[in-house]
Amino acid sequence: MFVIGAILVGCINALARLNEKIREMQERIDGIAGEGRPRSISMLLAAGLLLNSCSLLIGEAVPPYVRHIVQTLAVILMFGGLFETWRGQKKL
Repeated sequence: MFVIGAILVGCINALARLNEKIREMQERIDGIAGEGRPRSISMLLAAGLLLNSCSLLIGEAVPPYVRHIVQTLAVILMFGGLFETWRGQKKL
């Protein structure tokens, strides 16, 4: 699960960098300034995904209440990351 999340976050960040390069090249050709910097994904979202994958990996090795606490923290981090990402896109 962690590997899939890490690959997904890496692909999205690479796509954002690629879009920035395309925008810069388009500005050079047209001479018209673009919309600004690319949208980036919050690190809180990545941390939440990592924490959630860790809680799934520990499984039955710890008491259920510990796993529930870790998953709750992961969900809070993911919501914070989604909000931060959304807020960053609204500023542009």
